[in-house]
Amino acid sequence: MTLDWDEVLENKDTNEMKDIFMTKLNNEMNELIPKRKSSVRKNSVPLSEEIRKLIRQKHRA
Repeated sequence: MTLDWDEVLENKDTNEMKDIFMTKLNNEMNELIPKRKSSVRKNSVPLSEEIRKLIRQKHRA
């Protein structure tokens, strides 16, 4: 994004400058940074190491 900051921030007080900057920054972050979906399953039950080992063996067979 190319932006002439001098022009955008001209004749603004410090608070207005900060608000403009933060708005522009947040808009760019929302557009450019990928959103990650949670990989944690709802209602998942913690499994003991023994159970996990048995599951791995089952999937290998």
